[in-house]
Amino acid sequence: MPQIDTLKPLATLFAALLFAVGLGGAAPVQAQDGSSPVLSVPSVEAEAGSGVDVPVEATGFNNVGAASLTITYDPSVVSFANGADTESPISGAPDGFQANVVEPGELRVNFFDQTGENPINFGTGTLFTVNFGSFEGGTSPVAFGADSQVNDPNRNALGTTFEDGAVSGQVGAVTAGTVEGAGLNQTVSVPLSADSIGNVGAASFEVEFDESVLAFEGVSGDESGLALQGDAEGGVVSIGGTDTDGATLEGEFVDLEFRFLGGSSEVTFAGGSEIVDATSSSTEIATNFSGGEVAGDSPTLSFPDRGVTAGDTISVPVQTTELQAIGSASVVVDFNPASLTFVGSEESLEGFQVGSPESGVVNVSGTSTEGADPSANGGRFANLQFTVESGLDPGETTPVGFDRAASEITNPDAERTLAYNTAFEDGQVQSTQTVPTLSVPSVEAEAGSGVDVPVEATDFNNVGAASLTITYDPGVVS
Repeated sequence: MPQIDTLKPLATLFAALLFAVGLGGAAPVQAQDGSSPVLSVPSVEAEAGSGVDVPVEATGFNNVGAASLTITYDPSVVSFANGADTESPISGAPDGFQANVVEPGELRVNFFDQTGENPINFGTGTLFTVNFGSFEGGTSPVAFGADSQVNDPNRNALGTTFEDGAVSGQVGAVTAGTVEGAGLNQTVSVPLSADSIGNVGAASFEVEFDESVLAFEGVSGDESGLALQGDAEGGVVSIGGTDTDGATLEGEFVDLEFRFLGGSSEVTFAGGSEIVDATSSSTEIATNFSGGEVAGDSPTLSFPDRGVTAGDTISVPVQTTELQAIGSASVVVDFNPASLTFVGSEESLEGFQVGSPESGVVNVSGTSTEGADPSANGGRFANLQFTVESGLDPGETTPVGFDRAASEITNPDAERTLAYNTAFEDGQVQSTQTVPTLSVPSVEAEAGSGVDVPVEATDFNNVGAASLTITYDPGVVS
């Protein structure tokens, strides 16, 4: 038997033993930068009778001490030039990667850092390319096996996400649009578009979004021919429809309607998205899905920094930025009562009240059925007034901030009350009071005459009492 036939099973067995002895049993952890790796295979279009290269893309592929990947495919659709005897089924891999065709339909790719001190920090890009020698036509999934795993140098699984692709004579593309400049509490439309995917019998799309930024309202402008219907739960819009005669998805074929709550959110397709051929319900049309984004107003409440002196009464505005159409607000303000004493408020936004239910806390609350706009009040909710206590020493600071967990601002829609994605920015009150200085200058005098010696003062303010002792030489002056 040729030597290479013996080495391939041994290499596969060695990798399997490594993972069985410890690499595979560890609980998943995150990478050092707090993220987890993603390995994905795109859907690739190919011409029958030719070879085809399929990239394996990596994101956040760092601190990797070992990897054992199983990649499956349909050997009647794609194959390697020399089958199981193919010496180089992949190309472009980092040093230390080994690959072999275990049997038709299964490719194994392994990496192991035997030193335990030189993990791969690849980052993002094409980790390697699978080089199929022949494509016979049709469609073949190119998928990661359930036993695929990536580990750190300590044999802990890195919780890698694996995303499958395909090789096909026809590869479609579906894209979610991008919306910029969205207005707070406005409805935004995110179009889904395709590049002419024909003979579609059914389609199912799962679109993920940030629920703190967007609230799903429905689908509109359906030109797919599939009678698409959709609903959302847990930050995922599920849309589906069918056409037994075979529809064509081309251009913008449906809009996803969202209420915009502030900030920005990616709009991406989840792994459950698929398009099925009308001729055979079991035949999936290979499709690449690309996400978009919605961004616009970023509603913010903030306090400015203030310079003060002990005994001052100061006015601290509750400032707003890109915040309008307020239906209700419940804002909790925290401060240190040893440094500040709340004494009242002024210039409050109409319909909103300010109160202090306990020491160190101020509540700003109220409602507006029409939707209040702070820009009509100089961009403020209110001006909070505090007395600065003597316990705030010169140079010291004390915060005036928000209790974020207890604060909420909503839209004015009574039928569907939604919380805005509001950012809260704290402020600082700093004592700029300086220490009084008293000084006596040197004075020139004539012997035998009287002399006036001034006592100079600097920053001699807010003084309630003073006791000074001045010494002199009675043999010189008297």
